[in-house]
Amino acid sequence: MLQELPPLTELSHEVQLSQDETTRYALLRKQIHDKLFTSWGKRENKIEVLAENHPPAPVLLHPRLVFPDADLESSKIQAFLELVEELRENGHRALVFSQFVDFLALVREQLEERRVTYEYLDGSTPQAERQKRVDAFRTAAPVCF
Repeated sequence: MLQELPPLTELSHEVQLSQDETTRYALLRKQIHDKLFTSWGKRENKIEVLAENHPPAPVLLHPRLVFPDADLESSKIQAFLELVEELRENGHRALVFSQFVDFLALVREQLEERRVTYEYLDGSTPQAERQKRVDAFRTAAPVCF
């Protein structure tokens, strides 16, 4: 199957976070710092340190992934949607990967709102269904993730 794929084209696109996103990120970093560095010193539990380092990545994707009540837009989703429109206008398809399935759910909402055709695969997609979706991507969908 890999032989059938076109050559890989990687795009690096820097996205500037909004002021609200930057503020929430700073707040989250401060909360993590306060948990890890108490008045009597740094916490030594390495598992606790690792657990506290995970939340910043999702908040950079969309504030709602860490702050469920946030009604902010996501600069990264906006940049993604602009790229999707450019790809659609030029008749291209794209494979989009993310380890954050919750983020992909938010992306899907936006794609559906804009009536963008896509195919979706994740670890829970049954094998038989995967092949159907791959075939559909090859023939029709402009975006696949």
